[in-house]
Amino acid sequence: MSGSLVNVSPESARRTMALLWLGFFLVNLAMVFYLYFGDWIEQDNFKASFSQLNSSFVPYVGVILAYYLTERRVITSRSGRAGMPFAIALLSSLVWNAMVFLFIARVVLLRGTMEDAVRAIADFGAMLSWLVAPAIGFYFAKPSVSGR
Repeated sequence: MSGSLVNVSPESARRTMALLWLGFFLVNLAMVFYLYFGDWIEQDNFKASFSQLNSSFVPYVGVILAYYLTERRVITSRSGRAGMPFAIALLSSLVWNAMVFLFIARVVLLRGTMEDAVRAIADFGAMLSWLVAPAIGFYFAKPSVSGR
């Protein structure tokens, strides 16, 4: 990993992770809405895909949102660096999110069916949850450290 990637502050690392997860979630939802409103999928597939995306992302995006909505606004230390844990967390998050994205993108590119995509997201999302759950916990389930 590049030196600049491991030299970001913990708050920058947290913000990057939050933007990555929220961004992929919104892009995936946008593709599902595109397919539905473009009459590429019927309402049952729209509901199934929307539900599966929600089920797949809620454990991770929910923790991130809860962190930011309940944060006590304690100033975090600016001197610390996120280090290698951030590089690992970012890479694992990119792998998991890219996997979900690619299953839906296949449907957008007319290379698969929404039924297959929903099944694949459910199966592979669950199988790879061990890859991203520690990263989310590390960055969003622990309290901020005071800079004092």
